[in-house]
Amino acid sequence: MRLNMTKTNPNRYKGLSVAAVDDHEAVLQGVGRFLREKGVGRIDLFLDGTQLSKELAANDYDLYIIDLETKQQSGYDTIDMIRRHDSDAKIIVYTIHDEIWTVREVQSRNVNAVLYKDLNMETLMQAIEAILDGKTYFCERYQTIAKKSNTYEKPSKRELEVLKEIARGLSSKDIAKRMFISENTIETHRQSLFNKLQATNVADLMVKAIARGLIDVKEIGE
Repeated sequence: MRLNMTKTNPNRYKGLSVAAVDDHEAVLQGVGRFLREKGVGRIDLFLDGTQLSKELAANDYDLYIIDLETKQQSGYDTIDMIRRHDSDAKIIVYTIHDEIWTVREVQSRNVNAVLYKDLNMETLMQAIEAILDGKTYFCERYQTIAKKSNTYEKPSKRELEVLKEIARGLSSKDIAKRMFISENTIETHRQSLFNKLQATNVADLMVKAIARGLIDVKEIGE
């Protein structure tokens, strides 16, 4: 059962249960200490999502605070895991990563709040307040990046698949074999990608694809 708290409740956070995931021990402990000082009734700390997974069967947390980059399991996978457990889970992304491709990945997961670790920690409480009031909270920088990522004609799902293969250095012929479609079809998708991203060559295509968050720089030449 979800908590129904209002700002007039003097014990607003007393019955709140929070799970926080971050593989930096100092950050994790800092978040835990801060929330306890604010009166949060229960805060469980986990170094990665695999630790959290062992607790989900027995615990239904009111709120999750998730870092995106952890060693054993990515924050994206952790969010997906939480959503499978509870589709209505309230999730705050708390990260240092503000790359466009990161923002796009976060957008696709429909989280309730996003804030960056270099912000004053009081913003974490602002995010929690918003969520308890049935709202969302996205810090200004995230909103700016998200808006920028949506200002161009987006490639189709199939074009994105082709883009990732181009990033790996494959020719149209090789991509056609891997995707079981004709080379002419690959060339059509390839030209569409160049047009939509206004790229002049493959190198320019990769630069613009990364800038728009369509691929991760780690995917280049995999």
